[in-house]
Order: sequence, then structure tokens, then C-alpha cells
Amino acid sequence: MTTTMRAPLGTPRYRFSASRAWLYGAVVAVSLAIMSSVVAASAAEPGATGAHVATRLEPGLFALQGFDPALPPTDLAPLGGIIKYAQYVGLGEPIHTSGGIYHMKDRIFRYLVQEKGFRAMAIENPWISADHLQHYLDTCQGSVDDSMTVSLFGVWQATEVRDLLQWMCQWNQTHPTDRVALYGIDIQGQALAHAKALFDFLDQLGLPRTDARFADISLCDGVSATYFPRQHYPQPRYDRCQAALTALQQYFNDNQAWIVQHTSSTDLGWARVHLVGEQHVQEYQLHLLDPYGSPAFMQSYAARDRGMAYNVRAIHDLRFPYAKTAIWAANGHVMWQTGEALHGLDSLGNHLHSELGSDYAAVLMSAFDVQAHWGALGLCGHVDFADFSNPEIADPIETTLYNLGAGPLLVRMDRSRPHPAFLDVPHSIGDFWPTLLSDSFSALVYLDVSPGMHPIGMPSCPP
Repeated sequence: MTTTMRAPLGTPRYRFSASRAWLYGAVVAVSLAIMSSVVAASAAEPGATGAHVATRLEPGLFALQGFDPALPPTDLAPLGGIIKYAQYVGLGEPIHTSGGIYHMKDRIFRYLVQEKGFRAMAIENPWISADHLQHYLDTCQGSVDDSMTVSLFGVWQATEVRDLLQWMCQWNQTHPTDRVALYGIDIQGQALAHAKALFDFLDQLGLPRTDARFADISLCDGVSATYFPRQHYPQPRYDRCQAALTALQQYFNDNQAWIVQHTSSTDLGWARVHLVGEQHVQEYQLHLLDPYGSPAFMQSYAARDRGMAYNVRAIHDLRFPYAKTAIWAANGHVMWQTGEALHGLDSLGNHLHSELGSDYAAVLMSAFDVQAHWGALGLCGHVDFADFSNPEIADPIETTLYNLGAGPLLVRMDRSRPHPAFLDVPHSIGDFWPTLLSDSFSALVYLDVSPGMHPIGMPSCPP
């Protein structure tokens, strides 16, 4: 499948092939086209903060100064009233590699740390590799660029993310007893590491290597043999893998007291993180080579979000159980269920909203002119997903906000309080059917323009 990304006049047109995306290891990115928010075509001038227009804002709309993290946080105070006492706050994005959105997340996180007592950032990145960043965050020693290269997906290897990491390490230097932390939540690319950790734990429990569960877990994709992304994972092999993982889960449950006595509750907790990660990464990879957007394909992505939702809380509770946590992920991950708008897909945010209620808040983030810098996929400059759009799509919310002429805005999505009339009307996000966005998000942060990120490690766009 080849898709043309439409761009404003004067902007080069780029094409990308979904099949080539696998070669760049960007499966996650291609699928996010289904789940992420869409922006409308724009001729807006780029800028770091966006000029404010002197206009009277309706109740529920709050002017923002822009996305520069160095700006004072006073204009973000209404966000504190929106999220109230939430322990977890999802910070979305319409597409990866848009630098203005990245800086806005940085700015919001600094506000959450300084004014709302947040102390952790969970990021849509494999958690095992993300752990390598903590040494830099604790000490500010070594090269932050080198730490990012070995720890983060290429889409996060940007100067905008580096600014956030440097701020976090400086905070830890000046607050040695009140530190901030970052941890990954993604399940991708960790099948072998999960299996090795489980085998080590079973050795610790004294189970012989002749136990059938060792052999059957070795059949999991990416352990003794790798199928994805080059070919389909054979169903009989998948079934034996998952049966062994389910049996191991039952063993942990039935023998919990004995296991804790011979190891510790923390050791068992980490074993469960590896077990659940293995279960979900296997289900995630099973159908990713099915037709793009098919029910089986979407089932794979539902498995990924279930795994990430588990990691958000399980890793949090093992490492810093009392830390309020922001979640850096795509809009389609942090939003909660709105029926047809998500095609019945269970998102990470849906699980957290169901489990936590008002202790979870989600912030939709987008711009009228979203620009990407994703050279590997040919996404360079203005991005418009109109080619993916449902024929019944309504005007994107970004168009409505741009037409207000008020510049960057924070929108309170609570329709039980005085609010602008447009919140009562369904709006599209991405290629989803129109939906009442207030049913899926607590707040919306809008920018007129979000420039592309400045990459550190991944291939750059043509000049």
C-alpha cells in the first residue's frame, strides 16, 4: 500500500510504503495512523509560541502562551483545576516526531512536577531499554545523547526530548531527596528478554529445565526462533507458547505464598511483569502482518495497549508506588473508550479510566498545522491524514479552534460546566468516526503550529 501525504502549497510531497515501514522497525508508527489525531491542512506561519489575538474566550477556554518550556507556568494553572487530584495524567500527541508537541509535553510535565507534585514520567517505549536512562537522570553524568540512543525509540531521539531529560537530571541534583524518574511501558521487542528473566526466576524456584514449560515458552516468537516481522507466526506454535504462559501464570497464583517466602514479593512482582509482557507481545505480533486495519490487525494493537496499561501501574507500584505519574504516548493510546470511535479497541487509557476513574485524566494534544520529521517514513513537514479518513468524517476539532483566532488554547472538556457549544458536537480525530471528544479526554491542548522535531539519531528529512 502506498499513500500520498497531502501538504500545503509550496511544501514538497512525500510518499511512503507501509511495507517499507517494517524494514525501518516502525510498525508501531504505522499503526498509530489508525489511533492518532488528525490535523487539517494549514498555511499558518510556524512559530515558537504563537501570537495571541485579543478576543474574549468562552467559558472553558483558556489562553496559552505557547510551547516553550522556559515560559512561566501561570497560564497552565487551569489545567491543575481540570485534572484535580488525578494520580495519572496521559499526555497525547497526534503523531510522533512533532517537536512543538514534544516541547508542550515538556512544559506541562515541568508544571505537574513543580505545582502538582508529580514525580514520574511513563513513556511509550520498551521499558527494559528505557531503564538505561535512569543513571543519567540520577547523576547528569555521561552523554545524554548516547543514553537516549541506547534507551529510546528513534522517534523520541530529539533535542526536544533531550531538553526534558536535562531538566529532570538538574531537578534531581537540586532535590536529592525528592527525585523525578522516567520509565518505559511498551511491550515491543522484548520477547527474548522476558523469556530469559522467566527462566532465571524458575531456576531460582528450583524448577528443572526438563519442565515442559521451559520448552514451550521457548516456542514463543523471538525466543528460540523469530518470525515477526518477516513472516506469520505459526498458530500451533503460538498456541503452545500461550498455553505455557497461562500455566505459569496459574502456578504463580496457586503458589504465591510459597514463592514469596522463597524469593520476595518484589521478585514475584517483576516475574509477573515479564510474564504479562510475554503474553501480550506474543498476541501483539500474531496478526500484525494481516491486512492493515483489519479486525485481526486491530486485535493485535488491543493486546499492546493492554500490556502497556498493565506496565503503567505494575512498574510504578514496584518502583515508586506513591509517585503521581504523567504518561507520554499517542492520543489514541491515552484516550478512553468511545465505542465506535475506537472501532471497539481497548486503549491504554480505557483500561486506566476503567480501573482508576477520576484518578486518571487524559489530555488530547494537537495543532492546526502539525509538522513531522520522520525521514524513515517520508513524513517531512506538514502532515495530513485525509487519505485515511472515513467518508463520514466531520470537521476536525483543530479547524474549529484555529478559526477562533485565539492562538494556543487549553480546553476544558467537562460539559457539565459552562463550555463552548462546539463541545456538544461530534468532531473527528484521525480516521475515526466523529465522536464527542469530551467522552474520551479531560482536556485539550491546542497549538496553531507544531514544528517538526530536531532529530538526534534517526534519519533526517531531506533539506
